[in-house]
Amino acid sequence: MEASGNDVEYRLQKAANGLDLSQPDGKIAYLTACVSILATLDSKIEQEVYAGRIAAEVEIEKSSVMAQVEKQMRKRRRSQSVQEFREIQKATSGFGDAVNPQKSQNLRAANAEEALTAYVINNPDMANNIEKWIRPEDFVTDFNRRVYETVTERIRENRPVSPTDLTQDFSEQEMSRIAGMLYKASVGGETLEAAKDYCKIIKQEKSSAKLREPLKDDEAKRLFEEIQKNKLGK
Repeated sequence: MEASGNDVEYRLQKAANGLDLSQPDGKIAYLTACVSILATLDSKIEQEVYAGRIAAEVEIEKSSVMAQVEKQMRKRRRSQSVQEFREIQKATSGFGDAVNPQKSQNLRAANAEEALTAYVINNPDMANNIEKWIRPEDFVTDFNRRVYETVTERIRENRPVSPTDLTQDFSEQEMSRIAGMLYKASVGGETLEAAKDYCKIIKQEKSSAKLREPLKDDEAKRLFEEIQKNKLGK
């Protein structure tokens, strides 16, 4: 509290620097700066204490200062909500994704991979069932495949797969993504039937991805020779 108070004191003093508080313009500029500072405080008591002092300095009612502080706090919350929404949109769409750059081009597959991986983490006793339905190589995106492989390998070795336990295998940014997978799973609910559907989606998307891949030189040559052979046979 004392450290917090010292910091606030310093910021308020700095806000007054260069301002003539005997003039209306100086009072308004000072009040505006102080309101922005108080809006960052978590403690309502601290806000009330400093608001009272500031009100006396600029010769207005304390309630007027607090009204401006609350207005500023609402504005900050709206701004944070918008930012959080944009982050969620970005994560869901996969655009600009440094952790899983393949996601934006394989959105349906990546979302199913994430949901399936979260299910296995939350239900390690079901891993054997899942491994009957899908293999790591069926995954479309490299990052999700690596997470799934790591999780299932740990389960086979009877090692825990909680987020805390996985930190040794993944970076902080990657762990943030895994935490996001688990959060979405907790909101959406999860069942074995849903996991089975995720496996089907992943395999379908894997097949579609293969069809979209450009032919390698030897494959193209082989296909051309086969077409030519068929033409000659007619």
